[in-house]
Amino acid sequence: MIRVWVMIGLVVAVLGALVLQQQQKVGQLKEQLGATERALQQTTQAMQQLDQMYQAADQQLVINRRQHQQINQQLRGQVDALRSELATDVRAAACIPDAVADRLRSITSTADTGLRSSTGNPDRAYADPSTACYSYSDVVSYVPELVAAIQQCNADKASIRSINDTGRTE
Repeated sequence: MIRVWVMIGLVVAVLGALVLQQQQKVGQLKEQLGATERALQQTTQAMQQLDQMYQAADQQLVINRRQHQQINQQLRGQVDALRSELATDVRAAACIPDAVADRLRSITSTADTGLRSSTGNPDRAYADPSTACYSYSDVVSYVPELVAAIQQCNADKASIRSINDTGRTE
């Protein structure tokens, strides 16, 4: 009978040790679950902040596109006005000096600037660049395009600055 009681005591002790071990594992799992929930909450907050930043950036892009459209519309009007004024001036059709034309060719060959020759074709279309003639009217009508490019760059910089400022305040 004592053996039975010893066996029962031993079984109870082993079961108690197993229950204690399981309770410790449950406690560890609860701690891990709590840490995971906190990390998930932080990630959710970060994602919400990113979503707000992206929405602000999207709004800024819409504003930027409108500014580009306004700039391009103003440019078209300015170029048309310049061309109509220069159409009647005899000096406007004269070729600019070769040194200046060569300098303009070197600028326009490295970028797609849209500068056109007196024939209305892009300078790059000439087989022999030395035969191309930039007239004074071509150069004058090119100035608003440069101004528009600068205005668009400034609008882009302002948009980027606005997006960056929005990101810092949130």
